[in-house]
Amino acid sequence: MRPPTDNTWRLHTICPYFTRFPLRFPYERLRRAHAGQWVLDPFCGSGATVFAARLHGLGAVGVDSNPVAAVIARAKCCRLTARAVTAHAADILTDTRPVETPTGPFWEAAYAPEVLRALCRFRAHFCAGLKTPADVVLAALLMGVLHGPKHSVIHCCSNHMPADFAPCPHRIMADWSRSGARPPHCDVYAMIARRAAYLLAAQPARTPGAVYENDSRSGCFASHRIRFDWIITSPPYYGLDSFVADQWLRHWLIGGPAQPDKNAVRQIAQDTPEQYVADLATVWQHVATACRPGARLLVRVGNLPGMDAPPAVELLKHSLRQAASGWKIHTCRTTKPPRRSRQPRAQFAAPAPWPENETELYAQLMP
Repeated sequence: MRPPTDNTWRLHTICPYFTRFPLRFPYERLRRAHAGQWVLDPFCGSGATVFAARLHGLGAVGVDSNPVAAVIARAKCCRLTARAVTAHAADILTDTRPVETPTGPFWEAAYAPEVLRALCRFRAHFCAGLKTPADVVLAALLMGVLHGPKHSVIHCCSNHMPADFAPCPHRIMADWSRSGARPPHCDVYAMIARRAAYLLAAQPARTPGAVYENDSRSGCFASHRIRFDWIITSPPYYGLDSFVADQWLRHWLIGGPAQPDKNAVRQIAQDTPEQYVADLATVWQHVATACRPGARLLVRVGNLPGMDAPPAVELLKHSLRQAASGWKIHTCRTTKPPRRSRQPRAQFAAPAPWPENETELYAQLMP
């Protein structure tokens, strides 16, 4: 693996994301890929697999139903100069048309007035759609500085918050009230310029591919003329389905509601293990139709502590058998527990505890 000081890796850090798996997982597995092969991630999240494929010069397609994840992953497919991104930001900020600004105690405590006005100017532009690569990269970059801890290497726009998810307003406001925290006064344009210069200083070569905001149960990726050789993914863990609500502030920035949406569409059913397995089986069926014979499937799964459910790897095995599409399971191996590198956030209720029994499953398509 390249050293972490290699600037071409910086784009992967464009926006923290709570459920992101390590870039090392797809990157090291794709060392065995050959030129011209294609990679698919039907649950791409913030785009680790898509970016790892790009680092190897491989074409890749990612799919995710969470609009925030799809934007972040799409940004990792783009190649732009920092000057192009900052010029685009300047053009948006000089627009004088009136914009809607949310009101209420949360917004007053979260952002300084001039910061909120600038963010709403960008939101008004993004609501018309992310039509260009500059829109996509700028949106993902702003998501990355939209909220975060007060004492952070990356300066953020908000009052003190976690970097990788947004808590419910009433919970975060209670913490601000206790601590007396106040939102920072900052120059949003200057933050964009600094961050763009860092992220885009050096980038991997452009590679073919795309990221789609869609439901993988629809088989949207099977309509491509290309055929995939590698599938590297991590489906939603059973019991964790709050992905959109956990990113509600970032969703607001690109046009979502100004509060958490607990009824956001789910990609995989979570009501019972049987429904979960059936939905996963549907995805594996569609994936098989989009792959070449001999394609490799690598999946990482785990259990949420305290969840009354069978071992995640057994649910995954069951879904592959139920798909009846020719997936032959070769090996399963337990991953090493991750280092607890995240900063303690006792005052913030995390979306989920650290998963248990994380396992990597390897299979091959043998129709």
